Amino acid sequence: MFGKKKENINNTFGEIVYYGTGWITVEKLSFSLFGRAFSVCVLARAKKDLNEAISDLQEAALSSSMDLIVSKKSEIEEAIYPSF
Repeated sequence: MFGKKKENINNTFGEIVYYGTGWITVEKLSFSLFGRAFSVCVLARAKKDLNEAISDLQEAALSSSMDLIVSKKSEIEEAIYPSF
């Protein structure tokens, strides 16, 4: 019933572990907003019965999101907290 968690290394996500609903990062990914560093775990959904791998689309979405946080940082901060 409780089998060993399946581990993998992904070029975009880093070290990941498969849980019943998908792949989750082992180490948190970091980004900076409002002069603070934030760390988050990232989950890539997968089909439970297939234990499918992270797709190219999921990799592209994560890369794009992280790139947008960096390139649009001031716009994001202004939109969320205008008087910062």
